[in-house]
Amino acid sequence: MNQNEYLIRQANISDIDDLYEICICTGNNGEDARHLYNIHEALGIYYVGPYVVFEQELAFVLEDKLGVCGYVLGTKNTKLFFETVTEKWLPKYQNHFPMPEGDAENWNLDQKIIALIHHPNISLPESLNDFPAHLHIDLLPRARKKGNGRRMIETLHKKLKEFGIKGVFLEVGINNINAQSFYERIGYKKLEITPSQDGLLMIHQL
Repeated sequence: MNQNEYLIRQANISDIDDLYEICICTGNNGEDARHLYNIHEALGIYYVGPYVVFEQELAFVLEDKLGVCGYVLGTKNTKLFFETVTEKWLPKYQNHFPMPEGDAENWNLDQKIIALIHHPNISLPESLNDFPAHLHIDLLPRARKKGNGRRMIETLHKKLKEFGIKGVFLEVGINNINAQSFYERIGYKKLEITPSQDGLLMIHQL
């Protein structure tokens, strides 16, 4: 299948179930994570849903003849976005998924993502002051290594530029070497500061 058989379009609210499925199917450093979680929608609730609901103009999906096979999601102002998510998105899911109890060291992956729904990781280092936007991208295996990732990020970059945004960042798994190499090829640079033990930040000037 060539690029002409892949369509990039703006995401719709009706896509959200497909996007949640892609999120869990790529949730293990780009590989399938369905066997690692019992609550499959929790990852999507945290990492996908609020972008489609609150910043739909920066949410794009990739489609092929089999259906939706990828997404790129972004926000213009990360700090404001996190405030909106904390106030308007997460509370309804906090009621649905009780905060895990016991020693966090012993939590499984379901408990860890539910804990994030209750206490999101929204601290931003000062080194991101010139990079107010951020993005997430995930592609199913069938859509990879065909130029789709680059095309989707370029689509989002173009939209951010239209809004006058000068810089964007993303978080990537510290062990996801393939993704890190891809981002470096399209101009992203690693920050020394890491947001967590298993993630690192990469920045790009627009």
